[in-house]
Amino acid sequence: MENNSSLPTSFKTYLWSADFSKLDLQKHRRYIIHQLLNYGDLDAFVWLKQTYSLPTLKEIFVHSPEKIYTDRSFSFVSNFLLNMNQQNLAREKYVSMAS
Repeated sequence: MENNSSLPTSFKTYLWSADFSKLDLQKHRRYIIHQLLNYGDLDAFVWLKQTYSLPTLKEIFVHSPEKIYTDRSFSFVSNFLLNMNQQNLAREKYVSMAS
């Protein structure tokens, strides 16, 4: 997991705000996880779970929030993809007012 050789090139679309060729799966995992959770498709989510594990995705989501989500995408990611329905997450740490 030293460089982006494991990142499918189809993910360039979702990782648009970084230099794709320089992404490191460990060093940039917070960025990769949030971008793919927010903008990715189901294949991206399956790849995330295989690459990082569901507990790691939840840990990053909870302890390193990114204010990039719309209200709808936040609800979908937290309630459906990560199955965190019972957790009391601070929506304002995730949802961008511009959304």
